Amino acid sequence: MKQYMTTQRKKLISFLQEHPDRQFTAKEIFDILSEGSVSLSAVYRNLSVLEENGQITGVYREGCRDKYYRCQLSDKCKGSIHLTCTKCGKTLHMNKDSANTLIDAAASKDEFRITASKTVIYGVCKDCN
Repeated sequence: MKQYMTTQRKKLISFLQEHPDRQFTAKEIFDILSEGSVSLSAVYRNLSVLEENGQITGVYREGCRDKYYRCQLSDKCKGSIHLTCTKCGKTLHMNKDSANTLIDAAASKDEFRITASKTVIYGVCKDCN
């Protein structure tokens, strides 16, 4: 089925690309973009399509019912392991050397292949520590 690049989808993608270091719920995105041009149902519908296409990822935070979405379209994000602060919600990109050490260790010691672009490690950032 052909997918169209609607005005609402363009606004949503643009917004997420402008904030590659943050995660947002659908409601937060709607509240920010809602100035009459994007409906809540369109936000949910487009997030679903973008997630299905691998352009964004959605995760559930511990203790939350809401799903949080993060852009995967940024060149910085491609192939990166993400570190997300459980206090402020900020997302950082793990240092490539550290990520490679983790990936290599899991592969050799645990015989497990990590998909970096789908991996989020939760903890507390230095600003919140």
